[in-house]
Amino acid sequence: MSEAKSRRMGDKQNFLRKFGQCSNELQQIFTQTRDRALVRCVGTDWGYTNKPDFRFSLNKTQNRNWETYAELLFKQRGLFCNLRIDGMNRETLRNSVETIQFHASLGRLQRPGENLVSFAISESQIDDAVSLISQVFTHHLANN
Repeated sequence: MSEAKSRRMGDKQNFLRKFGQCSNELQQIFTQTRDRALVRCVGTDWGYTNKPDFRFSLNKTQNRNWETYAELLFKQRGLFCNLRIDGMNRETLRNSVETIQFHASLGRLQRPGENLVSFAISESQIDDAVSLISQVFTHHLANN
């Protein structure tokens, strides 16, 4: 999940192009999810990339090898979130929200030692998505 971020969407032309191709509804789902998650994840290092995606990261430290713990990205079927849940129980997370369904393993995207989950976000799932992102950041902040 490593790529240089920018706090300005306009600096990442691939992201800007993809965002512009999305429906107004999908743009609103992204904006609401991003903004609500940023409020809940204080101290987040965030930004847009040319992957294209939007990343929530923790600042690198001597004890933290990887910095990115959440990505919001657009796929053909809508807005998705990839979360690094290293050291967390997948079933506990799944049971902590009512509307989110985790997708199959992201093995091809994982590095050794990573544990990733992915899920789609619709308008009715924004609160649960933000809750999951917040839980992941709280866990990694406390344990790294």
